Amino acid sequence: MGTGTTDGDIDAWVGAGIITPEQADRIRAFDVAPAGGPGLVREVLGYLGAALLVVAALVLVGDVWEDLGRWQQVALCSSVAAALIATGTLLRRGAPGPAVVRISRTCLMLATIPVGMAAGLAAGSVLTVNGATLAGCATASAYAATCYLRDRSWAQHVALFGAIVAVAITIEPVFDIDAFMWLSGGVLFGLGLTWLVASTLGRLPPRLLGEVLGAGALGFGSVLLVGAADPSEGGGALMMLAMIGISVACLVVGARLDRAVWLAVGVIGLLGYGPWLLTEVFGEGLGVPIGLAIAGLALLLSLRKRSRS
Repeated sequence: MGTGTTDGDIDAWVGAGIITPEQADRIRAFDVAPAGGPGLVREVLGYLGAALLVVAALVLVGDVWEDLGRWQQVALCSSVAAALIATGTLLRRGAPGPAVVRISRTCLMLATIPVGMAAGLAAGSVLTVNGATLAGCATASAYAATCYLRDRSWAQHVALFGAIVAVAITIEPVFDIDAFMWLSGGVLFGLGLTWLVASTLGRLPPRLLGEVLGAGALGFGSVLLVGAADPSEGGGALMMLAMIGISVACLVVGARLDRAVWLAVGVIGLLGYGPWLLTEVFGEGLGVPIGLAIAGLALLLSLRKRSRS
């Protein structure tokens, strides 16, 4: 490279955690990208070509899918997955520019879907429909985890998180215990909290993306748990109190660490569960304004703490 830095050096820095994959892409772009915009044009053409191929494949498969046998369907999904994985792998050979790297990552990310479908269809020969679905999602998670461990980029991060969420929401139907909201809500809540904390600690880069994904799962899981506990009864009130406490904790953490996602989780939680709980206690006339006032006060206090930190 023009600055004396080799592609191997950059990969070593990424592996050691000195720089992120996105920073590595920017270094490569600074060193090797030509002046002007041909790289961007080629990247757009690459995405357009891939989109056309996907559309053509969907139309073709839609016409013949029902006429195919199980193992023919498995073979078709496996072929699509293999083509995407091969394309993504071959594009990374040599010293590709950042545009080619992004296309490669996108191909490997998209391969998660046919990998899971092929595994699920194959498992369907010996398992129930729900069991086969869980097996497919688990296989997709394993594939996505392998890709993420090799390249901790945004694309592989999204694929891994999506596959794990799919596993979380397919667990309950397999056991058929009629507790979807409790089980799926608890799993999603735990996954979101774990993802949020791990991303903030730098264990799941890119950090901001991981925090946003974790916050989304945390929020959705909390809604399921509160709904499962029936907000109009005592158990629901206790659950909402717990969620309010977690929201306050997120505000404190966000203020201390200066992390906007944590602050957003705390604010949204207080605005959602504070008025909801107080409405159940005092009625709509007093519950909503009191809840909003408490949420506003908590936010102002967290901002004061943030300014001190």
